Amino acid sequence: MAGKYNLLVYYIKSVICEKEHKIIHYFFVLFLFLSCDPSRAQEFEASGHLKSDRFLPNYKNGKEPCRSMEADFTVTVQDCRWQIQYLVTSSDVKLKDQESIENGIALSYDGTNCYRLILVSNAICTGYITPGLLPGILDDKLGILWWAYGSHCYFQQADPDLIFTPFPGCAPRQESLNEHPKVRATWLTMSEPPKLPTNIICSFTCTTNRHDSISSNIIFSVLTVTNMNGMTLPKTFKLNRYFKDGGLFVTTTAELAAIHLGILNKSFLPQLGSATRVVDSRFLDQSERKKEIYLVKSTNWPSMAEVRGLLMKSARSPVHTEPVSPNKVNRKDYSIGSSFFRSTQVDRRF
Repeated sequence: MAGKYNLLVYYIKSVICEKEHKIIHYFFVLFLFLSCDPSRAQEFEASGHLKSDRFLPNYKNGKEPCRSMEADFTVTVQDCRWQIQYLVTSSDVKLKDQESIENGIALSYDGTNCYRLILVSNAICTGYITPGLLPGILDDKLGILWWAYGSHCYFQQADPDLIFTPFPGCAPRQESLNEHPKVRATWLTMSEPPKLPTNIICSFTCTTNRHDSISSNIIFSVLTVTNMNGMTLPKTFKLNRYFKDGGLFVTTTAELAAIHLGILNKSFLPQLGSATRVVDSRFLDQSERKKEIYLVKSTNWPSMAEVRGLLMKSARSPVHTEPVSPNKVNRKDYSIGSSFFRSTQVDRRF
C-alpha cells in the first residue's frame, strides 16, 4: 500500500511540476512577445534640421525666395503623445511684410489636449490650448514635422478621402469654432509601426489675408526612411505648397540627424517662461462659443479647475487701483468671448 501511495504522490508532483513548467514557459514566451512587439515600441526622441523657402509673385517674379528660414527641431513621441519644437537658427527676409518675430514654436499633445507655445525674446509669449488630438492650424515648419512624426494616431482613424490639414489660409470655412477643417486628399502610410504617412496630396483653393487666391496643391513626401527596433521613421522629407497657376509658394525640407529609443522628457507640455498670454479653447461651448484668455506668470500650464477658480474669483473681485504684485494678474489681460475686463486686479498664482 505504501508503495502505491508513494507512486501516486510522485505522479501528482510530476504533473504539477510539468504544469508549472508549462505556465512558466507560457509567461516567458508572452514576455518575449510583448517586449519584442514593434507596435508597442513607439517611444523615441529625435532631432534634425529643416529649411523653409517662401516665394511670392511680387518678388523676383516668384523665381527667388522672399523669405528663407532654417531651424533645428526636436521630437519626442510616446505612443499617441508627442512633443515637437523648432528653434530658428537663421532667417533671411526680403519683404518687410514677411518678417516674423518668433524664435521658434513648441507644440505638444499630452493625451488630452494640444498645447502650442510661440517663443519670442524679451516679450510676453503666446500659448494656445486646444482640446483633442488635432493641433489646429500651424505654420509650414510645424505642419511638416507633425505630419512626419506626430500624426500616426490620427491617420489610424482618418477618412480615406477627407483629412485634416494643419496649414494656414488653406482650409474651408469651419462650421463651428471647435471643428477642425478637412479637405479632399489622397494619402498613404507606412506598413511598419508607428505607421506614419509617407505621401499626402491635397488639392483645393483657399484665400489668405495678403494674397487673393492660393491653390493648395499640397504635396508631402517622405524621401528616405530609417529603421530602428521594428519602427520605420522618416529620415528626409519634403513639403511643397503651390499657387493655383502651378507656381511654387512654399517648399520645406527636413532631415533627421539623430534618434534614440526611450524618452528622457516625460512631460508633454511645453515649458512656459516668466509670462505667457494663453488662449484657452477647452471651454468652447456650442451655445456660448467663448475662449478664455488669461495671463500666466509661472512655468505651469493651469488646469481647467484652476481657470474656473480664477474666473469665479474675478467675477467676485471689486474694482480697485492698487499696484499689481508679481503674483497678481491684471484683468485687462483677460477676456471671455469678446468682452474685456478693464481695471480690476485679481490675485491668482498660476
